[in-house]
This record gives sequence, structure tokens and C-alpha cells, in this order.
Amino acid sequence: MEIVEEQIDLQGDDLPFHVGVLLYEFSKNEGMNEAMQSLTAPRFGTGKWKIFEGQFSCLKYLELSSCHSLKHWTTEASSIFPRLEKLTLLSLKGLDNIPYEIGDMPTLQKILMIGCRKSVVKCAKEIVEEQMDFQGDDLPFHVFVRPSPLVDNKAMQNLAGPNFVVEE
Repeated sequence: MEIVEEQIDLQGDDLPFHVGVLLYEFSKNEGMNEAMQSLTAPRFGTGKWKIFEGQFSCLKYLELSSCHSLKHWTTEASSIFPRLEKLTLLSLKGLDNIPYEIGDMPTLQKILMIGCRKSVVKCAKEIVEEQMDFQGDDLPFHVFVRPSPLVDNKAMQNLAGPNFVVEE
């Protein structure tokens, strides 16, 4: 199977199971190594997304966009997304946090967060601080936050620091 799309948008009512299966199959395909995989407005019926080791061995770019029903994102492995370079989180209004294991990904360069809840942004800040404790100020990845207009921007600005940029 040859995949030529640069971005995959998945939508539907029964996605908690199908999302995992489709991404798993695509991530094993060598044609997807350079491609971006995007989940746009899927409905996570259970509100949970659990990732297991080995599911996404080739994934380099992941964008989660408008997944309002996604509330809990967890993993059982410290080596999730072993090749991920860029993670984009757009308008995830229901998400409470992101897995702390994201900070352990050796190839990660950038996390972009636009319109995410304050709790998710704080979680990302904690990940950066934890990694700086281990590696120093010069981390291989940076977090860029563009807060929603509905969020107290001053409170978000207070989170800015090395490797963590909050745009106005």
C-alpha cells in the first residue's frame, strides 16, 4: 500500500477504536515516514486515548485538532513516538493533560499549542522543567503556546521561560 497524502484527516462517530488501528497501520508503512498524520475533530467516545509501545514507530508529525471529546491522553510506554519531531495541539478544549513521556522523546523538536486549556499548558511547562532538571537549559525541544483569547494571557505569560515561549 503506497500512501501519498501529506496529511490524513480522520472523522467519524466510532473513532476511538478506528483511530488507533488506522494510525498503527499507517505508521508501519515506510511511505508515511515523512508524512504528517492529523486527527481533525474526531469523536473519542470514551474521552480517552491510550497509546502503547510500538504503535507509532515511524510517526514524525502529529496534529490533534478540535478533538473536543478527548479528555484523557495516557501511555504505558516511555518510548511513545520514537521518531516524532513535531507535535501540534489545536483547540483541545476538553483535554486535561498530556503524557509526561512526551518529554522523553529523543527526536522531539517542537510542541505547538494553540487554544489549549490552561491545565494542558501547565502540564507542558512541567514537562519542560523536568527535562531541564535532567538536561540543563539547552533542551532539544521547545514549546510554543498561543493562548485562546478567552484565557488570562497574563497568567500564561508568567509561564514563559527557557524552552517555553508564550505568544501574546
